[in-house]
Amino acid sequence: MKKVLVILDNDLINDGRVLKEIDILKKANFDYRVLCYDYGKNYNDDKSIVRIKNGKFLKNKLQAFVNSIPLITNIWASKIKQVLKTFEADIIHIHDLYMMPPVQKAIKKNLVKAKLVLDLHENYPYAIYNYQYASHFLKKHLVLPRLWKKKERSILSATDGLIVLDKTFGEQLSTKYPELKKKQFLEFPNYPDYSKLVAQEKIDFSIDENTMLYFGGVAKSRGISESIQAFNKVNTKLKNSKYLIIGPVNKAYRKEFFDLLKGNSNIQYIDWINIKQLSAVMQKCKFAIAPFYVNPQIESGIANKIFQYLYGKLPVIVSNARPMANLITKYNCGSVFKNNDEMHDAIHTYFSNTELCKEHGLNGHKAIIDNYNADKFEKQFISFYESF
Repeated sequence: MKKVLVILDNDLINDGRVLKEIDILKKANFDYRVLCYDYGKNYNDDKSIVRIKNGKFLKNKLQAFVNSIPLITNIWASKIKQVLKTFEADIIHIHDLYMMPPVQKAIKKNLVKAKLVLDLHENYPYAIYNYQYASHFLKKHLVLPRLWKKKERSILSATDGLIVLDKTFGEQLSTKYPELKKKQFLEFPNYPDYSKLVAQEKIDFSIDENTMLYFGGVAKSRGISESIQAFNKVNTKLKNSKYLIIGPVNKAYRKEFFDLLKGNSNIQYIDWINIKQLSAVMQKCKFAIAPFYVNPQIESGIANKIFQYLYGKLPVIVSNARPMANLITKYNCGSVFKNNDEMHDAIHTYFSNTELCKEHGLNGHKAIIDNYNADKFEKQFISFYESF
């Protein structure tokens, strides 16, 4: 039986992707340990999970400065060494690029023979610029975000296998760093826990039947401002159209967002819902939108919300980020826009054509059931592991 050590700089119960992968390991009878942060919650007693205390402080105060103050690297390396003394892992599964250095430090002098699998949740050298601290006029000189682009090659080259959200991202990395073509890659998308979309909980607010939905984090880079402007333009012609936005608003974006909502009775904002309420919400809405800005980060995979929308039989309007655009185009389950005028036209079309919404919605649901089902990716995940 292979032994797997999972490294995660988060509270395990908050990370759906990791929980999904651990559940697969359980089903396949792998022996595993998870080393993660302790956020001071009441956890179930589970000997397979080792938690590092003061997790919120370590993550929020020290992780950002790892390039200039390597204290967090040393803490993690020490904890990893402690686990490996009693648990001789065959595979170390590392979640995201920035967690590789402490693993490398921990195993360097310990003659550990474990294979290293790096799970890329995002295109981190670019994603870090979305974090406010990385662009703060003083903090950025300690964060040194630019160094991750320089470190990326050596970190990826030190792995035995790479897990990516979408195969197009794996292909981009292999083109950028030809030596990675010898590595084993696994495509493991952020498909949702479909059971939570089947289970329905009632909602305590009303939704007009002619509504466009956005669900998820609300931030400047999500294209929310542009989608509101396009919607407002459509609404001058189609007076009964509505826009429902559900999700927490990024602190840096709050003023701009709420200024856009002032006096606009056709836009409804809800700060959050239980995920089990999402199905009830989607049944009320006509179509959905995911107007992300196109950049290397968003092109690393397909956002979880896309799978949720399509499973809920909603056609989706997306920006032309390759993974999302490829999915929507291949299965004819939405509309792809390249600029704000095309976004406006797509919104207008779906508000005006109920039959097209139904057709594209059914196409999307079938695509998810046939091509993004959990069984398919669980089998691929196990085959990937067993290859080491």
